Amino acid sequence: MARLACPCGNILWNGCDENNPQCTFYPWEELQNHMDDLAFFELDSSPETRSLDIWQCWECDRLMVFDDPNSNRVTRWFKRVCADDFPIEKKDNPHEIGVFFNDAFFDTVCRKLDLEEGSDKYSLIGMKFDPAEKLLSPRVMMEKFFGAVNEKVRNWWLSEHYADWIVLYDAFDFGMNTPLKAWRRYKPDWSVEG
Repeated sequence: MARLACPCGNILWNGCDENNPQCTFYPWEELQNHMDDLAFFELDSSPETRSLDIWQCWECDRLMVFDDPNSNRVTRWFKRVCADDFPIEKKDNPHEIGVFFNDAFFDTVCRKLDLEEGSDKYSLIGMKFDPAEKLLSPRVMMEKFFGAVNEKVRNWWLSEHYADWIVLYDAFDFGMNTPLKAWRRYKPDWSVEG
């Protein structure tokens, strides 16, 4: 468990169930490269894949990005801005498209699987204890959750990641036309913030 000071003065702690600050971004490219060989929820800890660990402050809604998976240092800070402030011409700049989800998404997935067929039928983190278990792979996640057109599965969003912007879209906005939330990169001034 770790603690992190937000520039607003709030202390973030990933050991609490409520208000857990941890979020994750998986690029679509990584999901497509590992459709059937890794469990979805272990992609962020696999040395073969690239993902971003992001912490979100529940007080001020800032995002803190850890670009280096081998370091516990925040490399980029983002402040929440109005989604309409995102300049549409930025879409021409290099960026990654993928899935952004918070820590509660794991619970959402387990509840949905339990209602349908039982989460015990799936290997959620890749360790198969029973040969009858199915791997909860990116392919299964795309079929059951990301492609679920009849229902909204909570705690995940489509996302665009730029060097200086993070933009979230509703799960059904496949064309990524209307930003739902946006954050802009900034450099904290610790002498005046908090």
